[in-house]
Amino acid sequence: MKKKLISTLLCAAMTASMLAGCGNGGDANTDAPANEPAKEETPVM
Repeated sequence: MKKKLISTLLCAAMTASMLAGCGNGGDANTDAPANEPAKEETPVM
C-alpha cells in the first residue's frame, strides 16, 4: 500500500513538471515581424 502511494505521488509530480516545463510560453518574440520580408545577405569573398 505504501509503495503504491509513493509511486502515485511521484507520477503526479513528474506529470506536473512535464506540463510546466513543456508548456507554451504564450508570447513568442521574434526578431523579424511576420509581415516584413527577411533581409538577404551578400556573401563576401
